[in-house]
Amino acid sequence: MHATIRRYEGVDTTHPALKPAVIAERDFIGGNGNSAMPDGNDAHGTACAGVVLSRDKKFPGIAPRCGLIAARIAMDDGTGNWIFDDFATADAIDWCWRQGAAVLSNSWGGGAPSD
Repeated sequence: MHATIRRYEGVDTTHPALKPAVIAERDFIGGNGNSAMPDGNDAHGTACAGVVLSRDKKFPGIAPRCGLIAARIAMDDGTGNWIFDDFATADAIDWCWRQGAAVLSNSWGGGAPSD
């Protein structure tokens, strides 16, 4: 029996260590509107945000006074392949800086090169 690995992207903006940091959030790929939440239990985006922004007293992030502008740009198609669109990603980056982002943190990798 093989385990099925499902990948989802996003940030759990309701996580107690991150919720106070949320300034804005939006889904650019999955049709979830003003939510950057992952579809499943993918902790990658949440963990990356937590390293920097965690407001947890026991495990604070390295910059806990910064704010979180979360933009979901990729998701799993249900068969283990990524759904990712260059134009949606460009829109997300544009939206982030319009919301006031001064620094973007992107944890992308894998897949074929894209124009």
